[in-house]
Formats: sequence, structure tokens, C-alpha cells
Amino acid sequence: MFPDTLHVEPNATVRGKAFNCKLESLGLGRSGRNVSVIPEEWEDCLACRDFDHCYKLSMGKLALASAISEK
Repeated sequence: MFPDTLHVEPNATVRGKAFNCKLESLGLGRSGRNVSVIPEEWEDCLACRDFDHCYKLSMGKLALASAISEK
């Protein structure tokens, strides 16, 4: 569902199934962060019989990626 947040290149959109993210940069630092939802893909996820499993797995991966990126 979520994009791979460990490999985000500046000014490039990283796509997941239902969510995208982009780190905007104008040089040395970040100038903004953008997270977007793809509504039709999110609706597709909600309708899937494996939603609970997939959502929990995606959240676990996101939490682990967040913990790793803080180190």
C-alpha cells in the first residue's frame, strides 16, 4: 500500500499501491514533503478480502523503515 520510504530520491515521486510520497528539495535541504492518496486504489484495497492482512503488513514495514531511518 505504501511506497518504499527508505529509498526516496529528492524531487521524485515514490509510488505505492494506494499512497505516494515526494521529498521536495531546492539544494542542500528539504523544502517540503508531499503525501498523496490514490483514491481509486485505496477503494480497491478496501474492497479486497485480504485488506486487514495487507494493511497490518504494510504498517509493520512502514514502522520498521521509520525506525531504521532514525538511526
